Amino acid sequence: MRMALEEVPIRDLLGAAVEAVLPQAAAKHVPIESAYEDDLGTLQGDRDRLQQVVSNILVNAVKFTPSGGRVRLEAHSTEKGLTLYVVDTGLGMTREFLPRVFDRFAKLDQSLKRTSGLGVGLALAKEIVTAHGGVIGVHSDGIGLGTTVMVHLPRVPRGLGREASSRS
Repeated sequence: MRMALEEVPIRDLLGAAVEAVLPQAAAKHVPIESAYEDDLGTLQGDRDRLQQVVSNILVNAVKFTPSGGRVRLEAHSTEKGLTLYVVDTGLGMTREFLPRVFDRFAKLDQSLKRTSGLGVGLALAKEIVTAHGGVIGVHSDGIGLGTTVMVHLPRVPRGLGREASSRS
């Protein structure tokens, strides 16, 4: 995966990711709430890849949240980096599935979900976050109890030059 690194305004990045998912959310009657300060600063990273991470997580949250549920995007910025939380009131996950959620082609038991997908969105998100020197995690208390995805990205990824690449 090739990445073109640049200064990325975080608020613009989050706004573009939310806007990309709004039609799907509106069709399901699932509002996306945003909670973050006006000035989140910038990150050094690949704008398109980082937007893809946030969009993939939001798409999953909307996909697995029933009509009338909610999705919330929170962002907390510090000198060291950015922490994002995407919290939904959707399907949730079993404890058995949580360790595999970032595996390629990992999918919940088909009897528990009524949506399609390849099961690569979160695996790709993890790859991109890791390439940026960050971490991604997920928490759910179980089926029917929603899911929280957390992403932490450092302000400046270590060891990456102006243009970086990693093997996928």
